[in-house]
Order: sequence, then structure tokens, then C-alpha cells
Amino acid sequence: MAKSEYMKENEFPYSLKKFTSNSTIYLSIIVGEGQYGNSSFKNFNGEIVTGSVLNRILGKKKDIINKSLEIITVVTDTSPHTNHTSVTYKINNNEAASYDYDVPNDNGTLFYKTTINFN
Repeated sequence: MAKSEYMKENEFPYSLKKFTSNSTIYLSIIVGEGQYGNSSFKNFNGEIVTGSVLNRILGKKKDIINKSLEIITVVTDTSPHTNHTSVTYKINNNEAASYDYDVPNDNGTLFYKTTINFN
């Protein structure tokens, strides 16, 4: 996908130090501002995940440490009150990162391409 004003790229590290080696790691992705969105990514076990992501198991700490997860979240401006969009990433119900951007036009769509680096 070509880089454009409609593609917002983000990357952040996430430390797994507080978890034991056998702890299960979960991911939730929340689209905010009253907008509509869905996410897609290839899980660490090769499964393609699409749609709403709520407490999706990523794997055990020992299996995902030092790996990266690339996620595409498509957010469409459906709110008549704002063109503002946001996406929040939660790991085991703790906010890991949050990004927000305005769509250029009413009813526009943004692609959030986010990489989480687990360390």
C-alpha cells in the first residue's frame, strides 16, 4: 500500500518484563471518537485475525518475546460531530499506546499501520 495522507504509520516497543515466561498475552484494539473500524493482523501462530479485537490471545510471553506484530486498522469517519479518529492498543487490559488523527474529509477513511515490538 502506498504511503499517503490516508496511511498513518506508528511503532512502539512493549516490555513483557512484568510477565512470567508462561503468562498468556492478550491484545485489545479500541477505535474511539464514535467512529467505525476493524483490524487485521497475522497472529504469531500464523492465524489471520480480522474484525473487532478484544482480548485476543497472542501467545505465551516465552513465544512472543523479541518478535513484532504488524496491525492494520481501518477507521471510517461515521460521526457527524467530528472527523477525529483514534485507536488504542491494550495489552492484558493495560493501555500500551494510543494514536489519533483527523480524516482529511467528512466520511473519510484512515489506515493505521501499527507495529508492536515485544521485548
